[in-house]
Amino acid sequence: MFLFDTDHLIILKQGMGADFDALAAKLKDQSAEDLFISIVSFHEQLLGWNKYLTQAKDQTGLTRGYRQLENLLSSSAVFPLAPIRRVGHTACRCPS
Repeated sequence: MFLFDTDHLIILKQGMGADFDALAAKLKDQSAEDLFISIVSFHEQLLGWNKYLTQAKDQTGLTRGYRQLENLLSSSAVFPLAPIRRVGHTACRCPS
């Protein structure tokens, strides 16, 4: 199983560069059925683009933000969300 985190998703989105080449090389030996996105990464991306949309000042900004949300949803169709068993203590900011 290969779990994409937020950094991986950003690298894939860029589609070029040394980081992309290294990630692509690592992924070439992975079966498509073993590739997943974490719900935490999905949530981080969703919050980021939602913030972008709330701060958009014109039609161009709104269009870009909504396109990025479309891309985010599309990526979750290509790479399914990993089933969550337990959220880590630091991830949920749970009290001690």
